[in-house]
Amino acid sequence: MVIPKPNKPDYGVAKAYRVITLLNCLGKVVEKVEANAIAEECERRRLLHDGQFGCRKRKSAIDSVGRLMKRVAEEWGRGNTAVLLMDIKGAFPHVAKGNLIKRMEEMGFEADLVRWVESFMEERKVIMLMDGKEGDSMEVEMGVPQGSPVSPVLVVIYLLGLFGQVDVKEKECGSEGISFVDDVTWVVEGEDVGECTQRLERCAAETTIWAKKNACRFDIEKTEAMLFTRRRKNKEPKMKARVKVGNHEVPSNTEATRWLGVWLDNMLTLNDHTKKTLAKARKAQNRVRSLMTKKGISSEGCKRIQVAAVQAVALYGSELWWHGQENRAQEVQKLLNEQGRRVTGCFMTTPQGALMNDAGLRPAKALLNNRVRRYKLRQMMMPDAEGGGKMLEVQRNVLQRVEWIDELIPEDKPFERRSYERTTLPMDKRRLKGEVIIQEEEQALSEAKLEREGLVLWTDGARKEDEWVGCAVVWKEEGRWNKRRSQGRREG
Repeated sequence: MVIPKPNKPDYGVAKAYRVITLLNCLGKVVEKVEANAIAEECERRRLLHDGQFGCRKRKSAIDSVGRLMKRVAEEWGRGNTAVLLMDIKGAFPHVAKGNLIKRMEEMGFEADLVRWVESFMEERKVIMLMDGKEGDSMEVEMGVPQGSPVSPVLVVIYLLGLFGQVDVKEKECGSEGISFVDDVTWVVEGEDVGECTQRLERCAAETTIWAKKNACRFDIEKTEAMLFTRRRKNKEPKMKARVKVGNHEVPSNTEATRWLGVWLDNMLTLNDHTKKTLAKARKAQNRVRSLMTKKGISSEGCKRIQVAAVQAVALYGSELWWHGQENRAQEVQKLLNEQGRRVTGCFMTTPQGALMNDAGLRPAKALLNNRVRRYKLRQMMMPDAEGGGKMLEVQRNVLQRVEWIDELIPEDKPFERRSYERTTLPMDKRRLKGEVIIQEEEQALSEAKLEREGLVLWTDGARKEDEWVGCAVVWKEEGRWNKRRSQGRREG
């Protein structure tokens, strides 16, 4: 099915339309199972590049932007950092079956998975539907259907060779590749702008060579370059540098650049991103306003609409800029107050605490702190080798253990207080120094009777079917036994 893209100046060109593949629903179930099997194999054996974030568990678009910001922040003070943003033109339709199968065999996938992928890409036919008119049936010899659950992970595997080629050729210049599915970014550092430009051009040249060998093309119109620097002296001439990509010259953006939905400025303040997301959220608020006044929608339904259509837009990327700033929290709170009035129908003079409580909405600081904690939790769950240690760090003052709204609810009404988040995070990522021994029960009991030097801890844990987890730790100190017990459940 061919659908026109919104707000395009000329609908007489093919790129003004988006092709959506309508597939059999039962077939999608099988494809989803295979997609999970392939993705789990990649994660278990660490087959993918550290910089590939698309279609991977606990690796979102925000995580990839956080990694880019961390890399830039580390180089500030030592030199300049430049990036080249590239987008593969028609990544899904240009996956060559032979190259993909060869790459999966080189990566050591099981023969059954390789044969399934080969069968999935064989004997495929397509019928184009545009403006209600069906075309003739055509055979498809190349590409994967955009809309299939297994297609994104196959594209990620197909693009793995690109990172390997550039890393080998440009290892001495310290370039790093970061991607989210078909959005590829090259990051380089240099003492001056000229050195950064030369290194980006070398990365672009290797990318072009790989693309020609693998039947891919990069959209030059979507290719952008950007220089990050905190040096204000002679800043304007530096921002006019151009990067040669093939036969084209890409100018460096002087304004904020949008990448994966986040507006990045050359000093990474994200002020432009905050303004744009709040403005976009207010427009969404105006669009859903009529739904709030129609009969038949409960207050709970109104709240869900507000959270899904407005809050999600306003808070996108807040993990990267929230450090406890009062002015930004106030701007978000104004939007939340308007949401509360739309959900409850209260007046403008309604106290903020009662308004948030009756609407079932979290205050701004609680929402922002919660998103930062979830971001930090994802970071702590990833080994450093997979990029967890390379993601943007967050400030300690927003990693509180439990969020309350005590300041909004009067002290004489404690029954109205709500705990909004119970995620606990350590202030520092500490590693246990010592020997970790995992044994069976009988062997552990016999080992526990032996005398050992220093502090020795014994621990055990189990999870029930209702998600509750219990654990206990015992240790002997100065001839005296001590113990600690804990029980909890992961909050949804």
